[in-house]
Amino acid sequence: MSNSITYPSSFNYAASSTANDLEASKLFPHPSLHPGKVIEIYEGPTWANSPSFLNILWAPGDFIATKAALKKSILLEDKEGELDARVRLSGAPISFVNGSLTLFFNLFQVGALCPDKFSTRGLDIFKKFAAILGICLCTIEGVFESIGIKRQHDFRKSLSFTQVDKEIAQLKKQNPKLKDKNLAQLSHAIRTEAAIKDLKHIQKTYFQLDLEDRVRIRNVLEKRFPHLTGKEKLEKYKEIEVKAREVKRNNLARRVKPWFATEIMHKLPLLMEKLNSRDVDVRKMGEAECVDLMEKLDIQTRKKMIVHIVGLIALAMTVISLCVMTGGVPLMVAVALLVCTSVFSIGKSILSHGWLHSRGWEFQAKRGFSFGLCKPAPTPTPAPE
Repeated sequence: MSNSITYPSSFNYAASSTANDLEASKLFPHPSLHPGKVIEIYEGPTWANSPSFLNILWAPGDFIATKAALKKSILLEDKEGELDARVRLSGAPISFVNGSLTLFFNLFQVGALCPDKFSTRGLDIFKKFAAILGICLCTIEGVFESIGIKRQHDFRKSLSFTQVDKEIAQLKKQNPKLKDKNLAQLSHAIRTEAAIKDLKHIQKTYFQLDLEDRVRIRNVLEKRFPHLTGKEKLEKYKEIEVKAREVKRNNLARRVKPWFATEIMHKLPLLMEKLNSRDVDVRKMGEAECVDLMEKLDIQTRKKMIVHIVGLIALAMTVISLCVMTGGVPLMVAVALLVCTSVFSIGKSILSHGWLHSRGWEFQAKRGFSFGLCKPAPTPTPAPE
């Protein structure tokens, strides 16, 4: 039997990307999500993972979850997911050891361990070693938070809608005599154009396979599986394509949260239909919905950026605390540093649970202060169209 394969017309690289994806979606549709279910990705903990004796309790479970996420990312060839998992995995052993050492000092301080068995110099060295491990842990977690900040920055930079307010302000500055009515019309036109442009960019970048993606898949297929028959190669192509689409969706989910990425995925096809409608009213409705969706996306990316920054501040405060406290400082200074560190660390968890799971700037207090222990307010899911 011949190993050659005749690819469907959806793999004709000379054709337009839109036509390619339309036909490919009919031949090999990616797995649809049931109502209420969202894209699932590894995001790490919602709190700032700073040194604590409690780490010995949750570190093993976090290690197992991170290891599973790493395995899944490797199978999917999800580079971003693999990077996140490897960074956090490198800190898991340090977290556990640091937690054990911190517990030792806590027991020593409350008198549970006999001080006569340890020399003052030995305890001092032990304490500094624990502090060094804590600083290493904070550095690793800081890298994780910095990666998130970089992604948010680059994502926002790739969108036109995030810059429309500056563009409108500049327009008003350059035309001071422009009437309010005309300015409002121009502002609406600018925001609408930017929203449509960005949503098309998101659709192409995170939900479609472009020419480069298809060439890469075909090259992988020919290089890794040259022995397969034509039918087997076609099946393998379908399998790789599904994985490639999942990776793209996962990349968007890391920037706007999984539930919101799912909402975008459900709404985009209908929005594009409305924008292409011959009915003027339907097109205007589609344009308004595009602006509304992009406004929520803009806010969501701002919130994610803030949460990452709060986490990074918490880790920086922890490093300062460890450096200062090992050198010996007055009790009030140590207490003040501890309080500041706790405020930012707990604050990140509160914001993650109560802020990132809501549309717009709304804060769900019950969800936020539950710290993920219960779910009084469910994550928003796409409303049926």
